[in-house]
Amino acid sequence: MTEKTAGDRHVTDKIASARIDVWNEHRLVAGGSGGGLRFFNVLGRLASVDALLSLGWETAEGRGGELRSLNVGPDGARLADPGDFNIEIPVEDIAPEGLAIRIVAEFADIGRVIKRVEIRRQPNATPLPFATELGPEAIGNSVSVIDGLWSGQGGGLRIASPYYDRVLAIGDPDWKDYSVLAEVSIHGWRRPVEGTDLGANVVHVAVAPNWRGQTPDGHQPARQWYPLGVTCEFHVQDFETRRFGFRMLDPGEVPGDPAKSFKVPRDARLSIRAGAWAAGGDRTLYACRAWPAGAPEPEAWDLVHLKPDDTNPTGGVLLIAHYTDATFHRVQVEQTARPALPEE
Repeated sequence: MTEKTAGDRHVTDKIASARIDVWNEHRLVAGGSGGGLRFFNVLGRLASVDALLSLGWETAEGRGGELRSLNVGPDGARLADPGDFNIEIPVEDIAPEGLAIRIVAEFADIGRVIKRVEIRRQPNATPLPFATELGPEAIGNSVSVIDGLWSGQGGGLRIASPYYDRVLAIGDPDWKDYSVLAEVSIHGWRRPVEGTDLGANVVHVAVAPNWRGQTPDGHQPARQWYPLGVTCEFHVQDFETRRFGFRMLDPGEVPGDPAKSFKVPRDARLSIRAGAWAAGGDRTLYACRAWPAGAPEPEAWDLVHLKPDDTNPTGGVLLIAHYTDATFHRVQVEQTARPALPEE
């Protein structure tokens, strides 16, 4: 705490570099078409973590009280890189007129650096059918960013730095009996390291119907992604030949047919359809298929799963890039007739 004088070049440079960067700062909108989730996420990165003592946040009205502590990346999971943070705010705590918060970083040599951020609030209701073209203008309007830094590229939203579950959310908590069509380009991947990177056993892009947000589990940010409907994961089977196949997690694994394998050229655009339909009692039928974008949609499903005792029979949609360099382009959601059940 000794080098603080304004004339000290070292301290002046340090203060200038000790920024709190908030991603999509002017597009922070809770509710709306962003998935109808339990939490709203404020994401960002400290420009420097040198001499960092702590990071936390508080409501602007409650300033001077106890800060809510934040972890700083990397953590091998949702916080990918040095300085990354993810603030989880219960949506119910965000008033209709919005919420202002202060992010506070405490440094050993320069003291506190503070960033004020304002979050707007919109009603959750998003009727079906629903369609959106993804790009930077979609953030805060038709999609919420749950994890990762996404940028507008190639007619869509592309993850800037592939890592564990880089996630976008769309929709409404009351959506049911629907299918979602998503177009995605797969450019490459970041090979995860077993024992260091969470979920290192698989690399995929995925569409997950009937999802309502992470569940508090003692981590900050929370890592428990279930209960949910399912994730329809289009995962790498062979890195050298770029072959992919389907599996589902509900959260247990529902393996796909290894004979149903797809070769996906680099940067090729792919269509993925995933659906969720009530199937009587507490059961939900889930199905998914993939095909080259622009080609006729096949009638057959690549993977079908009848989930008993479904605790998440309704919900919005997640678009996931798990250790994958991917661009999501457009999304269409509509209520559709349920396919035949396996016993029918």
